[in-house]
Amino acid sequence: MKQTVQLARDVCRAVQETVAHKSSMYWVGVNTIAKMLKIRDLEDMRIAIAYAESEDWLTAGGRPVHSLCITKDGARMLKEEK
Repeated sequence: MKQTVQLARDVCRAVQETVAHKSSMYWVGVNTIAKMLKIRDLEDMRIAIAYAESEDWLTAGGRPVHSLCITKDGARMLKEEK
């Protein structure tokens, strides 16, 4: 579980870094984030995204998920992590 939580936080951080200079509701492709984080096991990433969604850190678009958007709670979580 700890690995899932950490990966969920890493995914949120990567989404936030990608959209840093864009509007607050900017969507990022899952494949873009997987490449940024060098994730090969997309099943681990799928589980981490589901966890981040359940914590309201991310909004995921599509089924299967293809796009991610950081939420206010996700941005707050990353800010508090520092």
